[in-house]
Amino acid sequence: MNIFIALKYLEICDNIRVTTADNGESALREFARSDYDIILTDANMPIMDGYRFTGKVRNGFSIPKSGVPIILLTAEATTHEGLARVGIDACLLKPFTRNDLYKVIYEEMLRHQTTQIH
Repeated sequence: MNIFIALKYLEICDNIRVTTADNGESALREFARSDYDIILTDANMPIMDGYRFTGKVRNGFSIPKSGVPIILLTAEATTHEGLARVGIDACLLKPFTRNDLYKVIYEEMLRHQTTQIH
């Protein structure tokens, strides 16, 4: 359901190309094949959850590929420290609005570009 909602929110943006995966394992395979500017992952994906997926992205690829910003979509409140410990850059609590999604994507892309410049 979260994929459907995010796709609906993002489809009106002409400059965004979205790739989806049915589970964490297929998402990891897709990530290995292509370069992405940002990742949205659900905390509760089948086969491999968003936390394990993030760990594999952070530890299984060379820099800069492993440095792609990762936003976790979840219904569970969690601490920033806990997310950062596993390599998640930001969290978007469900249910989220279009503006919530746009804001977190914008903030993470801006923060990531700023850290790459320095």
